[in-house]
Amino acid sequence: MDDQGGIPPPPPPLPPPPPYAAPGPPPLLPSAQGSEDLQFGEGQEIWQETGTTKNCSRASWNHKMKSYLIWLLKEHDVPTYRTRNAWSKEAWRRIVDAFNTRFGLSLSVTQVKQKEQDLKKDFKAIRDLISESGFGWDRDTMMVVAPDSVWEELRARKNKDALRWQDKSFPYYYDIFALYDGRYAQGRGCHGTDNYANKAPHVSMELPEDLHRNRQPSYSTPEPTSAKRGKRQKTNSNLDDFQERYLSFKREELDRFAAIEERKLEDPYSIQNCIVALEGLPDLQTEDMLKAADLFTDNKDNREVFLSFSTKELRLAWLKRKIQNT
Repeated sequence: MDDQGGIPPPPPPLPPPPPYAAPGPPPLLPSAQGSEDLQFGEGQEIWQETGTTKNCSRASWNHKMKSYLIWLLKEHDVPTYRTRNAWSKEAWRRIVDAFNTRFGLSLSVTQVKQKEQDLKKDFKAIRDLISESGFGWDRDTMMVVAPDSVWEELRARKNKDALRWQDKSFPYYYDIFALYDGRYAQGRGCHGTDNYANKAPHVSMELPEDLHRNRQPSYSTPEPTSAKRGKRQKTNSNLDDFQERYLSFKREELDRFAAIEERKLEDPYSIQNCIVALEGLPDLQTEDMLKAADLFTDNKDNREVFLSFSTKELRLAWLKRKIQNT
């Protein structure tokens, strides 16, 4: 306060936090840089500054956080850190430490595992959905696509979990596919992979024999320290070679899966093409349209015959006769 009893001027405002920048792939154990504008709890917005750690019960994950978690999972998707069905405790410790360091958080292993399970559940829901008749996958927008009539049929079944993907993208689909390769176990209430075997396109994920041989554990008697050091270096070299060939194999399998999806979308007698032609027919009642959709779903020959007619009149006449005979 000055001599006249006035209010002292406020201190100058703090400079804004530096922008976040991380060129190229992030390192395995990166340090937090700058500040991250994140959301927590009941929508409360806080700043995570460099060197500070905030303890929160539930973080609202943004795209950058999800992408970095998936990247960490892929970095640890090697035999050293992952068994056939799960990552090891050491892997989760490293993943969570790296994630918390990156964003200046103190999330627990349980919280990060829950987000991994959520991503896997979303992946399974989308994969099951696009395997149904009438649905496809747009690789450019990373969205499930289908004619409006197909979505309406899904809405009539009151499948809210699937309906939320009508206008929502899932940019992590191919990364998560590469991570799980058809593993659908979801913890409690798990139905097992066989429950979904007939819903998704078949992609063989058998490893080549040379990769199987490298995965076999070896047992030996204790050796002198110098011999162990040399053997450890050789083992690391073999592991690097295995990882390189394993990742190459994964990429080939992913390309095969993408080719299957592309062929599915290019089918000239697909459900989508039939529905489009069906909606263009004059004087077709809604009930007859739904019956026709059942005919197309149950029998590919029906779709082929229907689309082979060159005029709407012939298509309509054939369709009415089929409906009457069913």
